[in-house]
Amino acid sequence: MKKLVTQAGIFGPYREIEVLDDRYRCDGVDFPFTVVGEGVIEEAQSGDFPLPEALQPEVPQSVTMRQARLALLNIGKLNDVDAALASIPDETLRKAAQIEWEYALEVQRNHVLVQQIASSLGLGNQTLDNLFIEAGKL
Repeated sequence: MKKLVTQAGIFGPYREIEVLDDRYRCDGVDFPFTVVGEGVIEEAQSGDFPLPEALQPEVPQSVTMRQARLALLNIGKLNDVDAALASIPDETLRKAAQIEWEYALEVQRNHVLVQQIASSLGLGNQTLDNLFIEAGKL
């Protein structure tokens, strides 16, 4: 296997690299000098081309209440939500939060109540994102 090293970067691995008058032809694909610049052809080593990072799954902006509760159950935090709601000192806000928790059809990732509950449960932003990703699969 070969690689093409130019001013624009490292390209490859390729089985065959041809040098033409104004371009490189790498396994049948043309790379004009005007785009990649002039370079050198080298033998490619197995570690020269790291595997691409896995695509990060998109964080759902909302999940159903069923999905949210199952995800919380899976991480052992479902029962802690009631305690977090009960700890809200203002009675009106506490009752409003309990109504949201009991009767909402979906849970919005950026809702202020979600942020408060996550904080009470010790869930950071990344953990909360992961929780929503997992909930979206349920």
